[in-house]
Amino acid sequence: MKNGKNVLLITGVSAVFILLVIMILVMAGKNTGPDNEMNAVLQRISALEARLDKVAADINNLKQAMVNRDEFEKFTTDYNKRNTDIIFRITDIEAKLGITPSSASTEEKKQAQISRRFGMKVEQLLKINGLKSPTIYPGQKLKVTQ
Repeated sequence: MKNGKNVLLITGVSAVFILLVIMILVMAGKNTGPDNEMNAVLQRISALEARLDKVAADINNLKQAMVNRDEFEKFTTDYNKRNTDIIFRITDIEAKLGITPSSASTEEKKQAQISRRFGMKVEQLLKINGLKSPTIYPGQKLKVTQ
């Protein structure tokens, strides 16, 4: 009997030992899995942060480009207004003096004549017609009132 109890005891202890070893191996395997997954997640987060920094820099560059474009458009608009206003004045003075306009381009002369004929400034003529360029083409229809 004693011999049977020893066998049973040894078998029980061995089974418990084997279960403990299996549990330790399973737990060890689980510990490396999350670490690997965590490292992968951290790498992806770092990559996303780098991309986000690049996007932020691109946005800043785009904002600056838009400011530069707006400043350029404002400058161009102001320049065109001043230029057409000067041409209008010169053409008006030349007309009052009976001088044939010679310094202004054909388009500028046409604009000045049309605007003077309808009692408006050249810039008003351009604005009403939504024109950015002072060029008027033959056959082009222009509005002279709003």
